[in-house]
Amino acid sequence: KISTIGIGDTTSYKDVILKNVLYNKIAYQGNKFPVVAEITNTGFKDKQAQVSITKGSNTLASEKITFNNENGLSRVEFNIGATNNGIQHYNVVVALADEEIIENNSKDIFIDVIDGKQKILLIGLAPHPDIKALRSVIEINDNYEFELFIPGLNELKEDKYDLILVHQ
Repeated sequence: KISTIGIGDTTSYKDVILKNVLYNKIAYQGNKFPVVAEITNTGFKDKQAQVSITKGSNTLASEKITFNNENGLSRVEFNIGATNNGIQHYNVVVALADEEIIENNSKDIFIDVIDGKQKILLIGLAPHPDIKALRSVIEINDNYEFELFIPGLNELKEDKYDLILVHQ
């Protein structure tokens, strides 16, 4: 025969918890990437909290939220610019004045920012309107670096290319 006795504290405390942070592990330099903070609330109906994302001592974005329910989930989405290459450390924080438990109000995230420029080489026999059209469409996207080589008109840079197009 097994007898069990439940022990522990079942008291519900007023608390705001940064439950989850959703983000991409990789971002391309020069682009913006989303960071979504999911915040749960227990006992703070009609109270406001400040949600912010920081990098070092700089606050990159901040937003105030109001809790509509006694218990609920709120989401805040930030769009952050990827400026530096390498692994970047960000901190997402929820701040509320009346809260006692603050250990669960922040999360660290790490995002690898890479230089995502794809190098494209277009080789043509002679100048042509199609080449100009292709160039204008490709150069709209900031993640592409376009080079044109027409024998006799310009020099070919010996480099590594992700895509080589041959016209005619």
